[in-house]
Amino acid sequence: MYKVLIVDDDKNILATFRRLLHNHFIVATAENGLEGITALKNEGPFAVVVSDFRMPGMNGIEFLSKARQIAPETIQIMLSGQADMQTTIDLINEGHIYRFLTKPYKAEHFLNALKGGSEQYRLSAIARELEQKKIQLESLQKTVAGVINMLVSITEKRDPYTAGHQARVAEITGAIAVELSLSEGQVQGIKMAATIHDVGKICIPAEILSKPGLITEAENNLVKTHVQIGYDILKTVEFPWPIADIVYQHHERMDGSGYPLGLAGDKILLEARILAVADVVEAMAGYRPYRPAFTMEDALNEISQNRGILYDAEVVDACLKTFQGKGFKPMIRN
Repeated sequence: MYKVLIVDDDKNILATFRRLLHNHFIVATAENGLEGITALKNEGPFAVVVSDFRMPGMNGIEFLSKARQIAPETIQIMLSGQADMQTTIDLINEGHIYRFLTKPYKAEHFLNALKGGSEQYRLSAIARELEQKKIQLESLQKTVAGVINMLVSITEKRDPYTAGHQARVAEITGAIAVELSLSEGQVQGIKMAATIHDVGKICIPAEILSKPGLITEAENNLVKTHVQIGYDILKTVEFPWPIADIVYQHHERMDGSGYPLGLAGDKILLEARILAVADVVEAMAGYRPYRPAFTMEDALNEISQNRGILYDAEVVDACLKTFQGKGFKPMIRN
């Protein structure tokens, strides 16, 4: 039940209100404005405050004005006679009072007014909560963007190739995600994960990453640790999306032949399945220290031939449609 405060200098009216409302609200009463102010400070919060217009000492306008300063969220209702109507209407037009009731009024009308006021209070509380969450989300997004930019900057300084690769993979993943009709939030999350999916390589010796010839099995095993390192770097950051898990799983394959966990099928996050396809396409079409770049046709043939085997079939179809059907081209390479 919502709490309501009734302020009126007539004790009989207050008693009537208590009888009328006790099954619907938690009712507090005050016989004058000063008592009402004390109740607002000590017994609130109230969903609705109802005040008579004419009261000795502090009239209803003065009381409700002070009440707005103490409890601006509380919905206000004025009780007034015909002689006070224009003043009350002016207050409503100024947005200060939710509703006024003229004397004499029916019990049903009074009860409905309080129910309407309490509903307005509920909706306003929801709106305030949503606005607060929006502010918190915007702050979180700024923090997340700062973390991402920092990691990208570190990667660029140590290994410019990896930074460029990540940026292009992010572009491809975003295009595939849009083709799959993922939500705006999912698209944003997967692009963010792609932007730093190889961040773990900052701990891999540069001479291995830039080695002109084929790397040894031991070196390859060391390179594979970049997904674990990336996961360890990212898991403590509170992203709005499962960034750490996406990064951790982007070398998993549909048949379970990937690493590091050997996950298969739907056990792999959809975002990681998208990232896996985009990563392979960009890596094959890009230059490597140990080989020249393949053509984009070669890269697309690779995912086509392994559709449903290594790579998610729907993701492959979306990728092919993006490149072949819509003529998508990633950004110009450095």
